[in-house]
Amino acid sequence: MNSRDCDLTVLTFQLDRHKFALPLTSVDRLVQAVEITELEQAPGVILGIINVHGSLVAVADPGFRFGRPRCRAVDRDDLLILARTPQHPVALLVDHVEGVQTVSREQIAAAPCWYESSGSTRKLLMDPDGLIIIFDLAELLTAEDERALEKSIVRITDMNHAS
Repeated sequence: MNSRDCDLTVLTFQLDRHKFALPLTSVDRLVQAVEITELEQAPGVILGIINVHGSLVAVADPGFRFGRPRCRAVDRDDLLILARTPQHPVALLVDHVEGVQTVSREQIAAAPCWYESSGSTRKLLMDPDGLIIIFDLAELLTAEDERALEKSIVRITDMNHAS
């Protein structure tokens, strides 16, 4: 087996002082922040929705899953990471996008049970600069969050059709 077969390419970003990574295969692209339409009764992790080429995409604050209070106001200079959960596309509002790096799978370790308080952390990347949390998009939204988000989107869509 080729050593390249054991590599993982990730997009690294920051939330507060913590460094996170997403497998690049789940990232579509980075986009400049746009106005976010708030959703009534959306789950706490969801800031609202944006229109991406005619499709409604939920904007999430991934820091919410790690106990961070609701993020600051969105600024036009902010970047959103457009990515895909197993269910649908999502835009992640992050503090800073660092870049793309390829790492050896040998640098990846299972998170100790005491580190998994959020339910979204299963793996850690051992980087020379410190630990990088590999963010699991499959666990960004709970089943209850998914239902609440769907109801919120239906409600806003119905309101827009009625006007």
